[in-house]
Amino acid sequence: MIKSYFQLAIRHLLKNKSFSIINIVGLAIGLACSFLIFLHVYTELSYDDHFKDAEDIHRLAVKASMSGNEFEAAVTGGPFAYLLHKELPEVIGYTRIREGRMTLLSVGEKSFYEENILFADSSFFEIFSFDVIQGDLITALIHPNCIVLTERMANKFFGNEDPVGKQITWNNDKSYTVTGIVKNIVEKNHLDFDILVSFSTLYQNERWKNFLSSLFNYSTLNYVKLYPGSDITEVETKIAEVVDNHMAERLAQVGGTYEVYLQPITSIYLHSNILHEMRATGDASRVYVFGAVAILILIIACINFINLSTARSAKRSTEVGLRKVFGANRGMLFKQFILESVIIVVISLVLAIILFDLLLPLFNNLTGNNFRMSLFLNWNYFIFLIGIILFVGLLAGSYPAIYMSRFKPITVLKGFLFNNTKKSGFRNVMVVTQFVISMFLIAGTLLIYQQLNYINNKDLGIDNKNLVVVSLRNSDMTKNYMSLKAEMKNLPGVMDVTGSSSYLGNFQQRRGFYPEGGDIDDMILMLHMQADPNYLEVFDANIGLGRNFFENSIADSNAIVINKAYQKKLGWEDPLGKFIYIPGNEGEEGYPLRIVGVVEDFNFASLHEEVMPLIIMNQPERVRYLSIKINPEDKKQVLGLISAKWESLYPKYPFEYFMQQTKYEEMYTSEVNMSRLFVYFTFLAIFIAALGLFGLSSFTAEQRTKEIGIRKGLIN
Repeated sequence: MIKSYFQLAIRHLLKNKSFSIINIVGLAIGLACSFLIFLHVYTELSYDDHFKDAEDIHRLAVKASMSGNEFEAAVTGGPFAYLLHKELPEVIGYTRIREGRMTLLSVGEKSFYEENILFADSSFFEIFSFDVIQGDLITALIHPNCIVLTERMANKFFGNEDPVGKQITWNNDKSYTVTGIVKNIVEKNHLDFDILVSFSTLYQNERWKNFLSSLFNYSTLNYVKLYPGSDITEVETKIAEVVDNHMAERLAQVGGTYEVYLQPITSIYLHSNILHEMRATGDASRVYVFGAVAILILIIACINFINLSTARSAKRSTEVGLRKVFGANRGMLFKQFILESVIIVVISLVLAIILFDLLLPLFNNLTGNNFRMSLFLNWNYFIFLIGIILFVGLLAGSYPAIYMSRFKPITVLKGFLFNNTKKSGFRNVMVVTQFVISMFLIAGTLLIYQQLNYINNKDLGIDNKNLVVVSLRNSDMTKNYMSLKAEMKNLPGVMDVTGSSSYLGNFQQRRGFYPEGGDIDDMILMLHMQADPNYLEVFDANIGLGRNFFENSIADSNAIVINKAYQKKLGWEDPLGKFIYIPGNEGEEGYPLRIVGVVEDFNFASLHEEVMPLIIMNQPERVRYLSIKINPEDKKQVLGLISAKWESLYPKYPFEYFMQQTKYEEMYTSEVNMSRLFVYFTFLAIFIAALGLFGLSSFTAEQRTKEIGIRKGLIN
């Protein structure tokens, strides 16, 4: 019986080639698009869930306030996790992490700048499960100056040699010992790294030791592992008691509040976007929108299938009538039509997998993923695909099967079916539904276009074009900044040179300040930056009130320029000549900073954020980045001259730079790529809908062939 159904199904598909092709192509495109989107959605939703006991691992985050100014951050005081482990029985483990700066690492003649570096506690691998290749991960990070590499990094520096026990030189200075190798990190997680350095290394520096030993220096990512089944609300209540016991007195002095809460690591990527995140986080709403788009594309493809199948029902009515006369019941006919649907879906699936493979490189490029065809061998995803096939086959095939299997033999053999209006009404509703979905996607596309247009054309209030930014790698470079600046400024094609402690898109420095007329109780955690006196001039920022810094002026050694946002926050109509204070040590007066100018607000962070209050300090001796403005017409030649000059001054440090405009625009790379992806999928959805409409139009024209012939005959 099954064989007979199968033969009839194949015969019907071959007999109606054009409609079969339209059905298969439309469904294949819909399935391929849905597979790609569902794969992306599945990956985004599964961040960090591969870690052993992931449900018990939490990051400590803080909601705090100073003088009524609230902030939320992913960092807490260095010893906080240790304190919880010591005082709360529910906390069975902890670890601490700090991000490292881009560093020059050398092995023999090989030297590379690496930035994917984390400083991690010796307990790191007890909390987070990574696959070891070599070394003992339990002891690998106990001692200072120890490094654990990923397999990729080990191959990059040591090739086929055994790296464990070998030395890596850090910034042409100290030697670090390789103590372990872990497998390359394939699974998505917010702890993506290439190099781990023992946290105890930081304690060799007395300044860092004091800094990391304070509960009030919010600079450490603290993680705790809870006893399985612990009540989160109860644990957070106990954490509040720990805060009261160890921090309440100092917080009262500064008029602050401090609420520490637990973030499940599986929720960090999509549901956390607070200060000092280690990596750029995702957007849950965007993921859900993409999931909805995948479902809508599948619905459009299914509507095509239903419409074309029911439209062809009149052609098969005689077949149905005769089969019922010869004994076929409704159940047998239903099974046959469902089998035909499943066969079309299976053929579409084969074509969809081919399309999936062809589109995968473009999709990976836009999403920043590294998906491969081997994912189809993953049982979870394979079962998911089978589920989609059965769902689509039944969803798309059920209505046509029910519709055609209910034909009455006498009715169809007499040559007429149900009332035409009733017969086409359902198809009309389906076509309207298709195009309502298409219009919704088009509206979304137009909205995205407006957003991208805004990003591309928004006046930032500052000129970030044609600026070459070079990181000053060590204290010697910083000390010799003025002479380095003079050397670079003398090069042909260099228009100007300045320096700063941060670059646009990476303003991270925060500390407490309080305004004149107040005291430490009025302290506010503020963004600030040290800069060369000519920084605002080189970046073409607009001074709204007062003036810029005077160069080489002793009188301006404590001068600051604030932005308009900070002036509004202070509520000062004329802030010129007034003072902002850096709090002193206990019992000491604060250090005064004199306001000499107010710069108009400029976007130094994402356009999604309001311009935050900012203090720019006249401290060229503390700059960390050299910004060189060049003539864009001779860019290649000027970069060559800059590189040659750098290598003559610092032969042990390879020249590496980035363009400020490019670096700033990288903040929107993911958003722009996702937007393009949405547009591409919208066009494909519209194409599928148009394909179905073409099929229905062709069928209508075929149905009216006799009418058209008679009309032509009468006219002639």
